[in-house]
Amino acid sequence: MKKITVIILINLISLLGFSSPIFSSKQDSINIINKTLKSIVYIEVYESYSDQISLGTGVIVSKDGYIITNNHILTSDDITITLNDNKKYKATVIKTDKNLDIAILKINVTNLSSVVFDNSDSTYINEGCLAIGGPLGKHKVTTCGIIKSKNSLINFINNHKVEKLPVSFIETTTVINFGSSGGALINKEGRLIGITSAFITSNSFSIPSNLVKQIVESVLK
Repeated sequence: MKKITVIILINLISLLGFSSPIFSSKQDSINIINKTLKSIVYIEVYESYSDQISLGTGVIVSKDGYIITNNHILTSDDITITLNDNKKYKATVIKTDKNLDIAILKINVTNLSSVVFDNSDSTYINEGCLAIGGPLGKHKVTTCGIIKSKNSLINFINNHKVEKLPVSFIETTTVINFGSSGGALINKEGRLIGITSAFITSNSFSIPSNLVKQIVESVLK
Protein backbone atom coordinates (compact mmCIF):
# COMPACT_ATOMS: atom_id res chain seq x y z
CA MET A 1 0.00 0.00 0.00
CA LYS A 2 1.38 3.42 -0.97
CA LYS A 3 2.14 5.93 1.73
CA ILE A 4 1.69 9.66 1.09
CA THR A 5 4.39 12.07 2.16
CA VAL A 6 4.05 15.83 1.77
CA ILE A 7 7.23 17.90 1.51
CA ILE A 8 8.56 21.37 2.56
CA LEU A 9 6.46 24.36 3.68
CA ILE A 10 4.99 24.42 7.16
CA ASN A 11 1.96 26.10 8.75
CA LEU A 12 -1.83 26.29 8.80
CA ILE A 13 -4.07 27.04 5.80
CA SER A 14 -7.19 29.08 5.19
CA LEU A 15 -9.74 27.79 2.73
CA LEU A 16 -11.39 29.52 -0.21
CA GLY A 17 -14.22 31.75 0.86
CA PHE A 18 -12.30 34.38 2.83
CA SER A 19 -13.12 38.06 2.61
CA SER A 20 -9.95 39.51 1.10
CA PRO A 21 -8.99 43.14 1.79
CA ILE A 22 -7.24 43.43 -1.59
CA PHE A 23 -10.48 43.19 -3.58
CA SER A 24 -13.40 45.59 -3.67
CA SER A 25 -15.83 42.75 -3.00
CA LYS A 26 -15.94 39.06 -2.17
CA GLN A 27 -17.39 38.38 -5.64
CA ASP A 28 -14.39 40.06 -7.27
CA SER A 29 -12.05 37.78 -5.33
CA ILE A 30 -14.05 34.69 -6.30
CA ASN A 31 -14.00 35.66 -9.99
CA ILE A 32 -10.25 36.23 -10.02
CA ILE A 33 -9.52 33.03 -8.09
CA ASN A 34 -11.78 30.88 -10.28
CA LYS A 35 -10.08 32.22 -13.39
CA THR A 36 -6.59 31.54 -12.01
CA LEU A 37 -7.50 28.05 -10.78
CA LYS A 38 -7.82 26.90 -14.39
CA SER A 39 -4.05 27.26 -14.73
CA ILE A 40 -3.18 25.53 -11.43
CA VAL A 41 -2.20 21.85 -11.38
CA TYR A 42 -1.52 19.40 -8.59
CA ILE A 43 1.56 17.17 -8.67
CA GLU A 44 2.15 13.68 -7.30
CA VAL A 45 5.68 12.26 -7.45
CA TYR A 46 5.91 8.52 -6.79
CA GLU A 47 9.13 7.28 -5.23
CA SER A 48 9.45 3.57 -6.01
CA TYR A 49 12.44 3.13 -3.72
CA SER A 50 10.39 4.21 -0.68
CA ASP A 51 6.87 3.46 -1.96
CA GLN A 52 5.84 7.00 -1.06
CA ILE A 53 4.16 9.88 -2.87
CA SER A 54 5.35 13.47 -2.54
CA LEU A 55 2.96 16.31 -3.29
CA GLY A 56 3.38 19.69 -4.93
CA THR A 57 1.66 22.31 -7.06
CA GLY A 58 2.40 23.69 -10.52
CA VAL A 59 1.29 26.47 -12.85
CA ILE A 60 0.45 26.05 -16.54
CA VAL A 61 2.54 28.51 -18.56
CA SER A 62 1.54 27.52 -22.10
CA LYS A 63 -1.62 26.21 -23.73
CA ASP A 64 0.23 23.15 -25.05
CA GLY A 65 1.06 21.69 -21.64
CA TYR A 66 4.19 23.30 -20.20
CA ILE A 67 4.11 23.63 -16.41
CA ILE A 68 6.37 25.50 -13.99
CA THR A 69 6.99 24.21 -10.48
CA ASN A 70 9.73 23.88 -7.84
CA ASN A 71 12.68 21.61 -8.43
CA HIS A 72 12.71 20.36 -4.84
CA ILE A 73 9.42 18.46 -5.21
CA LEU A 74 10.80 16.26 -8.03
CA THR A 75 12.15 13.38 -5.98
CA SER A 76 11.72 10.99 -8.95
CA ASP A 77 10.66 11.12 -12.62
CA ASP A 78 7.36 9.26 -12.02
CA ILE A 79 5.15 12.35 -12.05
CA THR A 80 1.36 12.60 -12.29
CA ILE A 81 -0.40 15.89 -12.97
CA THR A 82 -4.00 16.55 -11.93
CA LEU A 83 -5.70 19.42 -13.75
CA ASN A 84 -8.37 21.70 -12.34
CA ASP A 85 -11.03 19.42 -13.89
CA ASN A 86 -9.49 16.42 -12.04
CA LYS A 87 -8.17 14.77 -15.22
CA LYS A 88 -4.77 13.12 -14.68
CA TYR A 89 -1.74 12.94 -17.01
CA LYS A 90 1.82 11.69 -16.79
CA ALA A 91 4.43 14.44 -17.02
CA THR A 92 7.90 14.62 -18.53
CA VAL A 93 10.69 16.69 -16.97
CA ILE A 94 11.90 19.24 -19.53
CA LYS A 95 14.28 21.41 -17.48
CA THR A 96 15.45 21.69 -13.90
CA ASP A 97 17.53 24.25 -12.04
CA LYS A 98 18.44 23.21 -8.50
CA ASN A 99 20.07 26.55 -7.69
CA LEU A 100 16.94 28.52 -8.58
CA ASP A 101 14.57 25.77 -7.36
CA ILE A 102 12.71 25.79 -10.67
CA ALA A 103 11.57 22.95 -12.90
CA ILE A 104 9.57 22.81 -16.12
CA LEU A 105 7.32 19.83 -16.86
CA LYS A 106 5.33 18.87 -19.96
CA ILE A 107 2.06 16.99 -20.40
CA ASN A 108 0.64 15.96 -23.78
CA VAL A 109 -2.49 18.11 -23.69
CA THR A 110 -3.50 21.15 -25.75
CA ASN A 111 -5.92 24.05 -25.37
CA LEU A 112 -5.11 24.51 -21.70
CA SER A 113 -5.67 27.72 -19.77
CA SER A 114 -2.27 29.28 -19.08
CA VAL A 115 -1.41 31.87 -16.46
CA VAL A 116 -0.80 35.51 -17.38
CA PHE A 117 2.56 36.88 -16.22
CA ASP A 118 2.91 40.29 -14.61
CA ASN A 119 6.07 42.31 -14.02
CA SER A 120 7.35 41.32 -10.58
CA ASP A 121 9.64 44.37 -10.57
CA SER A 122 6.50 46.53 -10.43
CA THR A 123 5.26 44.98 -7.19
CA TYR A 124 5.54 47.07 -4.04
CA ILE A 125 5.73 46.68 -0.27
CA ASN A 126 2.30 46.21 1.36
CA GLU A 127 0.73 45.29 -1.97
CA GLY A 128 -2.04 42.71 -1.53
CA CYS A 129 -1.49 39.25 -3.01
CA LEU A 130 -2.93 35.73 -3.09
CA ALA A 131 -1.20 32.35 -2.91
CA ILE A 132 -2.95 29.41 -4.61
CA GLY A 133 -1.90 25.81 -4.21
CA GLY A 134 -2.69 22.30 -3.01
CA PRO A 135 -1.47 21.96 0.59
CA LEU A 136 -1.84 18.62 2.35
CA GLY A 137 -3.46 17.18 -0.76
CA LYS A 138 -6.33 19.70 -0.56
CA HIS A 139 -6.84 21.23 -4.00
CA LYS A 140 -7.84 24.83 -4.76
CA VAL A 141 -6.67 26.40 -1.50
CA THR A 142 -6.17 30.16 -1.46
CA THR A 143 -4.69 32.46 1.18
CA CYS A 144 -4.26 36.22 1.11
CA GLY A 145 -1.55 38.50 2.43
CA ILE A 146 0.73 41.40 1.60
CA ILE A 147 4.24 41.76 0.22
CA LYS A 148 6.77 42.39 3.03
CA SER A 149 10.01 42.40 1.03
CA LYS A 150 11.17 42.04 -2.58
CA ASN A 151 14.79 41.13 -1.88
CA SER A 152 14.74 38.32 0.68
CA LEU A 153 17.43 35.64 0.70
CA ILE A 154 16.92 32.22 2.28
CA ASN A 155 19.10 29.24 3.11
CA PHE A 156 18.49 25.57 2.35
CA ILE A 157 20.17 22.35 3.39
CA ASN A 158 22.12 20.45 0.72
CA ASN A 159 24.01 17.30 1.74
CA HIS A 160 23.86 18.44 5.37
CA LYS A 161 25.39 21.81 4.44
CA VAL A 162 23.55 25.12 4.71
CA GLU A 163 23.62 26.96 1.38
CA LYS A 164 22.04 30.23 0.26
CA LEU A 165 19.81 30.17 -2.81
CA PRO A 166 20.99 32.76 -5.39
CA VAL A 167 17.50 34.27 -5.70
CA SER A 168 15.99 37.45 -4.29
CA PHE A 169 12.62 36.10 -3.18
CA ILE A 170 9.36 37.99 -2.79
CA GLU A 171 8.51 37.65 0.90
CA THR A 172 4.80 37.76 1.77
CA THR A 173 2.46 37.10 4.69
CA THR A 174 0.45 34.55 2.68
CA VAL A 175 0.24 31.20 4.48
CA ILE A 176 1.26 28.09 2.58
CA ASN A 177 1.83 24.48 3.59
CA PHE A 178 3.15 21.05 2.58
CA GLY A 179 2.14 20.50 -1.05
CA SER A 180 1.87 24.18 -1.95
CA SER A 181 5.41 24.35 -3.34
CA GLY A 182 5.31 25.47 -6.97
CA GLY A 183 1.96 27.23 -6.62
CA ALA A 184 0.98 30.67 -7.88
CA LEU A 185 1.43 34.02 -6.17
CA ILE A 186 -0.91 36.45 -7.92
CA ASN A 187 -1.88 40.10 -7.60
CA LYS A 188 -5.39 41.56 -7.49
CA GLU A 189 -5.62 41.37 -11.30
CA GLY A 190 -5.03 37.63 -11.15
CA ARG A 191 -1.63 37.89 -12.85
CA LEU A 192 1.36 35.83 -11.79
CA ILE A 193 3.96 37.70 -9.74
CA GLY A 194 5.73 34.68 -8.25
CA ILE A 195 6.00 30.92 -7.71
CA THR A 196 5.66 29.91 -4.06
CA SER A 197 8.72 28.03 -2.87
CA ALA A 198 9.17 28.08 0.91
CA PHE A 199 7.54 28.99 4.22
CA ILE A 200 9.66 30.09 7.16
CA THR A 201 8.24 31.08 10.56
CA SER A 202 5.23 33.18 9.53
CA ASN A 203 6.16 34.28 6.02
CA SER A 204 6.25 32.65 2.59
CA PHE A 205 8.86 33.15 -0.12
CA SER A 206 8.18 33.18 -3.85
CA ILE A 207 10.45 33.17 -6.91
CA PRO A 208 9.75 36.42 -8.83
CA SER A 209 7.71 36.02 -12.01
CA ASN A 210 10.27 37.89 -14.13
CA LEU A 211 12.89 35.25 -13.36
CA VAL A 212 10.38 32.46 -13.95
CA LYS A 213 9.35 34.01 -17.27
CA GLN A 214 12.97 34.15 -18.48
CA ILE A 215 13.40 30.45 -17.86
CA VAL A 216 10.07 29.57 -19.47
CA GLU A 217 10.87 31.62 -22.57
CA SER A 218 14.29 29.94 -22.89
CA VAL A 219 12.48 26.60 -23.17
CA LEU A 220 9.60 27.71 -25.40
CA LYS A 221 11.57 29.75 -27.92
